[in-house]
Parts: sequence; structure tokens; C-alpha cells
Amino acid sequence: MRYDEDAPVQPHLGQSPTLSIVTVTFDNDEGLARTLSSLRFLRGIPFEVVVIDGASLQSTAELIAETGVEEITLIQEPDGGPYFAMNKGLDAASGAWIWFLNAGDEVAPQISPGRLVELFNEHKSSVLLGIALRPDATTAWQYNLGEVLRGYSAPCHQATIIDRALCNSRSFDTRYKVSADYDFLLSVAEEAPVAPIDMPLCLYEAGGMSERLRGRLELETLLIRLRHGIQPLRALPADILRVPWRALRNWRRRR
Repeated sequence: MRYDEDAPVQPHLGQSPTLSIVTVTFDNDEGLARTLSSLRFLRGIPFEVVVIDGASLQSTAELIAETGVEEITLIQEPDGGPYFAMNKGLDAASGAWIWFLNAGDEVAPQISPGRLVELFNEHKSSVLLGIALRPDATTAWQYNLGEVLRGYSAPCHQATIIDRALCNSRSFDTRYKVSADYDFLLSVAEEAPVAPIDMPLCLYEAGGMSERLRGRLELETLLIRLRHGIQPLRALPADILRVPWRALRNWRRRR
């Protein structure tokens, strides 16, 4: 595709979308509003938005209508959690590339839409691995490609954009509650190249399940690494030895 910097900030509007943005939300209208507002930084890229709402009590449909962003697909129904919803998003998305930005995550203001389109053209059948920023834009995660490919580093899914063709025969393994995105990325990386890009892609909202359920995160990370053939000692996450200490500390605090 070609990049048109004068194009309006709207989805594909009849064109085949280059990019599908899949956003999972549940009772997070404030976060969803920030996510949708940040799409203005994608000016010139034909995109679609797929919002998966797990039957929120909040007014998701009304909020979407107020944004003025056209042709958003909204799926509202109960589900078993975020990875069930992300699988629905995969099924509903039609763009050539898939980007999961959940409610509260934002497109980084530093993103270059023109350069992103060039990368789409240069790296077909690939995974783009960018830089994730905290919302204050002062803390950055620029992932080491070698560590990612060896399974030692787990980038947040918001920092990856995946060629749609690599997702056609895959889904998120819902047996994992906090790390299915890591398992998904390792599965894709076993088949396709991962292209690191020196560009901030997202503002990553803190306080998600992976941070709240740290012990479960470390356990699932270990199981996923073993599943993908990483040697047992090397598969141990750096923080897993801290889990018993955290449990003891929390037990003492409750006494």
C-alpha cells in the first residue's frame, strides 16, 4: 500500500484495511476512550477497529458512537476472560496486519505512520517488534531480539504487530490466564521472522493482570518455555525464585 499523510483519521472506509486494531475491554470506558482517541496518530493508514466487550455494565456502545470513528466493529457478549476475547478479535479482524491494543493502551505519539507502512511492505509474513512506553513516556522497553527468540524475554503484546497470515491457524491458549500472549508469540516466532524496529509503538497501561498476578505469571512463563523446548534451567524466569519470598512476606503482613 501507499501512505497518504493527508488522509483523514478514519478507518478503511471501503478500502481493504491494512491494519486491524483489536481492543478488548470490560468496564473500562475511560481506558477505551484513551485508546480510541490515540488512533489519530495513525493518520494515512487504512485501518479497522474491532472492539470486544465482555458485556460491560458501562456504556461502551454509546462511548464508541461519541468518538466519531466510523465502522468500528463492536462485539458485546460475556466471555471467559481477555484471551477468549482476543480470539474473538482474531476471528473478526480482516486487516493484513493485527495489532492488539486493549482498553487503556494507546498508540504512541512518536509513531511514524509513513515508516510503519514501509515496514509492512518490507517485512511481510513477519512479526514487527517495537518499543513499548509507559504512559508517562519516560520508561521504555526495547526488547533484545536474541532473548525474545530464545524465549528468555517476553515482550508485551502491545509492542508487536503480526502479519495476519501467521494468525490464521492459531489462537490464544485459554488455559493460560496471564501469559497466553507470550505463548502465542513464541509459536509465531518458531515459524516466521521477528523484525525489531527502532520505533515506539504503544503507551502500555500499567496495572494489568500480568502485574497483579506476578506469581501466576512466573509459573505460566516457566510452563510455556518448557512447552517450547527451552532447557529447564534456562527456562526459569528471573523472578521465579522470589515467589516463595513474596508469599512469606504477604503471609507475615496478614498476621
